[in-house]
Amino acid sequence: ELEPARAGWHLSQLVELALASYRDDDAIRFADEATRRAVDDPELHLRLGRLHARRRDPARAARAFERALELDPDAHEAAWELAGLERERGAGRRALQLLLGILERSRADALRERAGRALLETARAEGSEEALEPRLLALALAHGDAPVFERLALSLYTTLTIGARARADRAAAARWASRALPVL
Repeated sequence: ELEPARAGWHLSQLVELALASYRDDDAIRFADEATRRAVDDPELHLRLGRLHARRRDPARAARAFERALELDPDAHEAAWELAGLERERGAGRRALQLLLGILERSRADALRERAGRALLETARAEGSEEALEPRLLALALAHGDAPVFERLALSLYTTLTIGARARADRAAAARWASRALPVL
């Protein structure tokens, strides 16, 4: 019997051993047990979600990632993984919400950059780039010390301006180009 206080850690070690031995079913079983014993550990739920995603079980993976986010709204890796699942199943709006949450709350520039690029791609696929503009502009202006926001806003403005030009909408192209000026 495992020490109740350290059960999550012990089971986590068993997950690692099972994975190293290519025993994915055992790894999932141990990770499942770890989340039952240490129900308040978002990292264990993240790990379980990744195992389910690896096994191509998106429904269970999504539940585990959602649980990690319930336990810790700043579990940005869980939000990232869940956003990917949502994009794959065609739930672009939900993916946009998750990616914006990462962008707004994360302090890691590399994760912000990754989330921002995925955000722009998802918005483009959803046709919601224009709706994204006020949020990115506000972030770029509020976080002048973080160039990632400037790059993302400028990338969005470039896309919007080029799109307007392609439609021969000179007024919209000029409007988008002028809206980029405060960011510069």
